[in-house]
Amino acid sequence: GEFANSEATVALSWVPDSATSLATGTNFKWLRIYDVRENVSKKQAAPLSVVAHHKGVYGVCFDKHIPSCLATFSEEGVIKIWDIRHLYKPLVEVDSKSKTIIQIGWSPSRPGLLAAITDQKTVSVW
Repeated sequence: GEFANSEATVALSWVPDSATSLATGTNFKWLRIYDVRENVSKKQAAPLSVVAHHKGVYGVCFDKHIPSCLATFSEEGVIKIWDIRHLYKPLVEVDSKSKTIIQIGWSPSRPGLLAAITDQKTVSVW
């Protein structure tokens, strides 16, 4: 099936502990989590949706050690950490001190360790 809304989807990541859930970021600031078993051809709202940033959500990334922990970033240079079980507000917000984040990634060996690459040619680790 196809899963879409009226805005462009620009980022995605499968939810680690679920074979049927997919998280997406849109260029109109939404974070959406779809259950891919559902038929959304009628463009119904995703089961979980939240305005995640003030601008587009260009990255979504799960911590494989903490499957409910999701990081997002936007063009405003802000990284947000979410618990997808309680998606109403982020757990943490990090200002990258850069206008542009290129990519984020969780450590494959250390739970909760997040890194980001910025347009200033720096790698930051939190």
